[in-house]
Amino acid sequence: MHLLKGVVIGLGVLIFLGLGLLGYGFVQKANNPDWRLITPSAPTADAAKPFGDLNLNLPTGCVIARVRPD
Repeated sequence: MHLLKGVVIGLGVLIFLGLGLLGYGFVQKANNPDWRLITPSAPTADAAKPFGDLNLNLPTGCVIARVRPD
């Protein structure tokens, strides 16, 4: 029974700490929109480049009616 009470109290403390951290983050973000709690250490990857134009060499009058991904 004492173990169960300890677990319940411990989880309650974790909930209040999490809510406090969430509130702190909201206040910081409201004051400074660029604020981050944890900053990334490595630079992010560049955005993917578009494929560009693609020539399928379709015969004259041929139309692609439907496309579906595999």
